[in-house]
Amino acid sequence: MTASPVPWGRSVAWKILGSFQVVPFQAAIPGTISRARKITIVGNVPFHANRWVSDAAWRGTWGMTGNIALHINPRLRERALVRNTQMQGIWGSEERHLSTLPFMPGQAFQISVNGLRVFDYVHRIPANQVDQLQIAGDVTLSYVQY
Repeated sequence: MTASPVPWGRSVAWKILGSFQVVPFQAAIPGTISRARKITIVGNVPFHANRWVSDAAWRGTWGMTGNIALHINPRLRERALVRNTQMQGIWGSEERHLSTLPFMPGQAFQISVNGLRVFDYVHRIPANQVDQLQIAGDVTLSYVQY
């Protein structure tokens, strides 16, 4: 995937070159996350999609010993939007309850953190420690901004 940073005020925007690029996407988040800061992800959920994941990580760590402040995992076949935190490689309790699933196969989407409210999530790792964003799975991206 080819991505290029685009200046956008005090934030960084990644315009994904070409339409509907495949993932994984991984990038550093400059500065710190706060209530006033917004993360926007624009993409498309393919018709064949089962699940995809967006992780906001702490100090750039993923995997068995990783720290993921916010794990968002739409599981379309289960009709669930899983949210969780991983601290030192150990997952916390999943949150799954939503009245409707905001992602559907074959439809475009835009995620705005601190924009339109889709769900509430109590931070288990301070948001100001988040410094990485990773997106992987059955999804295509056209734009990421933070």
